[in-house]
Amino acid sequence: MELIRSKKPNSNSDDNLIPLINIVFLLLIFFMVAGQMQKPLATDITLPVSQAKESASAELPLEISVNGDMYLHGEKISAADLQTIITRTATTGPSQLQVLIKADKDMTAEKLDPLLRALNNASVTRIQFLTEESIR
Repeated sequence: MELIRSKKPNSNSDDNLIPLINIVFLLLIFFMVAGQMQKPLATDITLPVSQAKESASAELPLEISVNGDMYLHGEKISAADLQTIITRTATTGPSQLQVLIKADKDMTAEKLDPLLRALNNASVTRIQFLTEESIR
């Protein structure tokens, strides 16, 4: 009499690969989302490229974007309104206030003039222009 042998289910090594693939995809999604930590620009601006080694300070009180129109922290603003906001914002005096300007690389000095005049009239002396780092 022959013994009936029970067949063991055939263990496939690919079965252990599915949880690994799931974890890899979850990590991929996490790093894609976490990699977008930088705030997007409020307007459609292409920043100029800089050769400078120094970087701007991490957080500046006033952030102005310019591409023909002026935007203060993402909201459209006029030069006259900018002066009143600067005088209200500057608690230690406008000369100590720091302003970060994000201007399009194709902006001309003529288009930047109203903004720079408004900052000058408000006695702001600390201005930084945001640029992209050059790739060598």
